[in-house]
Amino acid sequence: MFQVVEMILINEGRPFKSGHPLHMHGAYFRVLGIGKLGSSISVEEVKKLHEEGNLRYKLISPSYRDTVNVPDGGYAIIRFRTDNPGLWFFHCHVDSHLAQGQAMLLKFGDFAEYPSIPANFPRCGSWGRHVYKDATHRDQCPQQPVQECKEPTSTGNRSLPPFSLFQLTIFLLHVYWIKSGLL
Repeated sequence: MFQVVEMILINEGRPFKSGHPLHMHGAYFRVLGIGKLGSSISVEEVKKLHEEGNLRYKLISPSYRDTVNVPDGGYAIIRFRTDNPGLWFFHCHVDSHLAQGQAMLLKFGDFAEYPSIPANFPRCGSWGRHVYKDATHRDQCPQQPVQECKEPTSTGNRSLPPFSLFQLTIFLLHVYWIKSGLL
């Protein structure tokens, strides 16, 4: 928890050329650099440029956003704090790209640091009754049956590191971790 993470997002620009507006839930980030290197690039090429110090950084007054466009054949460098515990969705804002799986979950903190679920939070199908309880049109809305909730079991491995990246699928887009540490 409370780490600073820097990521280089790489759009290889293959098999077709398309930018990717990537949106992060749960945090804002500083955009430290954006560049288009050609019609297509590889992760190895960007790693080499970074190691040689040839990626352009803007460290004075970088923009503060929750979405950045990664150009085709290019990269974007972002830096953010993991100070909001939870599992946060990070995805491409182009609907067809999202449908293809351009999304991942970012895990900030450990499960023990997550806030408690509020007592009145809808559970297991109870949403229908609660959503329309005070609505003026509640009589027109179908009532949803309330199902019995089962608490999650303690089986399974939940001992993940304090900051983890769960990659669901990334199509044509690679994330290159540079460093993670405290400011």
